[in-house]
Amino acid sequence: MGLNSYSSKKDVYEEKCFLIREETGVEAEAEVLYFLPKVRLKVALGKVISVVLHYEPSIDRYIGGKSGIHFLSSGPSRLK
Repeated sequence: MGLNSYSSKKDVYEEKCFLIREETGVEAEAEVLYFLPKVRLKVALGKVISVVLHYEPSIDRYIGGKSGIHFLSSGPSRLK
C-alpha cells in the first residue's frame, strides 16, 4: 500500500482509477486525490487538472466535469 492509497474504515482503495470522457468514450487514467465511497471522488488528470465527481446511484457511477468536458468513473478498485 502506497502513501496515497485511500482507506475508508477497513477498506483500502487503489491510488489510480479510470475516467471516461462522456462525449467520446475515450478512457484516461487519473490519480485519486480524495475518495469517499458512494459520495465523492476527486482526481488529477496529467498532474495539472483536477476534476471532482459525485456519485450518481441511478447509474452506479461518479459523474463530473471541468471546462465543459464531462466524465464518468467507477472509482478506484477496492484492494481489501
